[in-house]
Amino acid sequence: MSSSEHTKPRVILSFHPADESFLFGYKNEVELITPKTPEDMNAVELEEQLSKGADAILHTTTLVKLNEEWIQKLKKAGVKIIANHGVGYDGVNIPEATKQGIIVTNTPGVVCNATAEITLALILDISRRITECEQYVLKGEWEKKLLNQTLMGNSLSGKILGLVGFGGIGKAVALRAQAFGMRIYYHCRNRAPKEIEERFSATYFPSLDDMLPLVDYVSIHTPLTPETRFLFDKERFSKLKDGVFFINTARGPIVREQALVDALHSGKVKAAGLDVHETEPIIS
Repeated sequence: MSSSEHTKPRVILSFHPADESFLFGYKNEVELITPKTPEDMNAVELEEQLSKGADAILHTTTLVKLNEEWIQKLKKAGVKIIANHGVGYDGVNIPEATKQGIIVTNTPGVVCNATAEITLALILDISRRITECEQYVLKGEWEKKLLNQTLMGNSLSGKILGLVGFGGIGKAVALRAQAFGMRIYYHCRNRAPKEIEERFSATYFPSLDDMLPLVDYVSIHTPLTPETRFLFDKERFSKLKDGVFFINTARGPIVREQALVDALHSGKVKAAGLDVHETEPIIS
């Protein structure tokens, strides 16, 4: 059945939104198809719904990445627009969607504050060893560790935070890091205007490799593109000074995880805080 045979536009919502109240205003306007189970739609369910036709899909690429094959299935079903629920759109094959005449949108800005808060939470966690200390408490080993001072944390004040990417999220992180007395260095494809740099007291580095040896913390806030895939590999980790704290809340494949593991073992990286992984949903 094609989408033209439906009296209302047929819209597939492939995931469960955090707040479903926004859906109420659309239920009279469209035929809204939601997941059958408490989980987001998997490939089988999505294909089943597409076989009935659709005009649009609101999608998150956590379970089903819209590669060339999926884009062609969407076209066959009558889909005219993919509304990607998220800032990054690396899970959608943009060239194929363009070829098939399907519009692709994303939601820039909506997770800036949330991602910045997660970033600062990870910075604080690995600096003050919060999770690590909790594990020692649960094991009953905290007193022994405390006596030999192996649980000493690290202060943020006066430390240099190197931001890889200085878009909305990078700036939101910089704002929060300033409150802890951190100094801001950043590398980005395009330099920020002078007034932005002055607002954050931020120092720009055209070369990432020039910035890395100078910073105490590295935090990634760049999209996943062919250019940034495995941006941090063995060679790039070697540019860091010893004992750096490393945070990634952007995309997992920006970092080659085995290289990060090796850097942790060698002491080049003292601790890492990760919100994303190279082979999600499998954690290597």
